[in-house]
Amino acid sequence: VYPFDFVLTVTHRLEKNSLFVEWKVENPSDETLYFSIGGHPGFLCPVLPGTKQTDYFLSFPGHEKLTCKSVDVATGTIWNDRAFTLETPSGVVGVTEHTFDNDALVFDDNQVKTVGILYPDKTPYITLHCPDFPSLGVWSKPNNTAPFICLEPWTGRCDNSGFSGELPEKYGVQTLASRETFRRGYEIVIE
Repeated sequence: VYPFDFVLTVTHRLEKNSLFVEWKVENPSDETLYFSIGGHPGFLCPVLPGTKQTDYFLSFPGHEKLTCKSVDVATGTIWNDRAFTLETPSGVVGVTEHTFDNDALVFDDNQVKTVGILYPDKTPYITLHCPDFPSLGVWSKPNNTAPFICLEPWTGRCDNSGFSGELPEKYGVQTLASRETFRRGYEIVIE
């Protein structure tokens, strides 16, 4: 029911211990195409026998702190005006029983180019490189009730809480003119 014509091609390429994912969006019409696109790759966590999710860490290389937003779970929108500082000393923060209480941790404004999950000894388990994505979500079910953590690169995302504008005004919306092509990709490294 999407009101625009488009062609979406998703390519996966495996090289050694890296998975490269590329999206190509084409606008075959004579009208402007407005869209958002994002990934939702999930990774087993805990992965080691005898461990629990709260034994693992999130890695944000090069960051001592990040501006983070959370989700208004009732509406599925972002509390844009309630941003908080996530302290990430040495680029690392532990997964706690409350990390995902408000759904995803949302990072906007091109803050995060690389994110990862670290084993309990803080060595790398999974690393996601997403240098061309303006937003990133880190998500799992609340209270560590799911055996996974998702690292989600986004170009565009859900609306800010209270947004009532038109599609071209949506946060992070992509604009693709007639006959143009959009490409974006990310890399998952299994350490």
